[in-house]
Amino acid sequence: MSASETKSEYHAEPGTVDPSGTISGSGDPEISSSGSGTIHVVSHCLLNPSSRLRGLKDPPSFETAGRTVIQLPCPETIVFGLNRREITKDQLDHPFYRRFCRKLFTPYADMIEMYYRNGYNIVFYGVPKSPSCACELTSIGGIGGKDRKDRPFENRIVPGKGVFFEEMEQMLHERNVRFTCRDAVRSGRKSGPISGRRLPVLKRSQTSFTDGSDFCHRPSADFCHG
Repeated sequence: MSASETKSEYHAEPGTVDPSGTISGSGDPEISSSGSGTIHVVSHCLLNPSSRLRGLKDPPSFETAGRTVIQLPCPETIVFGLNRREITKDQLDHPFYRRFCRKLFTPYADMIEMYYRNGYNIVFYGVPKSPSCACELTSIGGIGGKDRKDRPFENRIVPGKGVFFEEMEQMLHERNVRFTCRDAVRSGRKSGPISGRRLPVLKRSQTSFTDGSDFCHRPSADFCHG
């Protein structure tokens, strides 16, 4: 499972999961005595499935042995708790939540910047379809207000980052920190080309963004929310 490399400073490519369901590393060398290597920055629920929205399948386990890992916090669990309902990016795209995400990530940004300045590669692992922690695919939709039989909750999967990852990306951009961002996915998914930034239904698996960064993603029904 590979992705085309790009010249963009901030680009995404898919995470790799072996047939056993374990997310593999980036292929970069791990930390060496000289201080070079890779820092794996992992979405919270990839290491703690208990934080996920109830009713979702557990994500593939992330193999931490021999890797230097930073586990991100889960903003949705902190704000909405463990009994939260299904939401999309549209419900989180407001000033307070974005300010909260920036404040939450600030000490992590400080730490990641220090690693980057000391020669480490930075790799983020996101959660496909998450309204907060998606790197490549997120969910939108869901009309506000009381649920009604004639207006059920509906969402769409579209190319894009979740709110938390958008704010993280902006903060690292402001610090001139380069990184790679990947959605963790299961193996065995078929891929094919698509184009456009917003799709009513995601059926195929490669997209080109307007900034010129091309990447592949393999959507997984096993991921929905971070």
